[in-house]
Amino acid sequence: DLDPGLFASCCYIRLDPATGRACAARAGHPPPLLRHPDGRTETLDLPGGVVLGVDPGAPYPLTDFVVEPGAV
Repeated sequence: DLDPGLFASCCYIRLDPATGRACAARAGHPPPLLRHPDGRTETLDLPGGVVLGVDPGAPYPLTDFVVEPGAV
């Protein structure tokens, strides 16, 4: 049995606003959404790992991508 208070999902994105380069990792969290300057919304297809706190040795794949100016 896992205590539900001992784990959490997470999506971590590191962004360099000067270049638009980003690196992301997911831990049991839904894929992030990216809203483009023209209003389009895109689900980012990022591989993920298990929720935090379940397996201390779990791998969390990193994905590099570029965010265009004006996107959020």
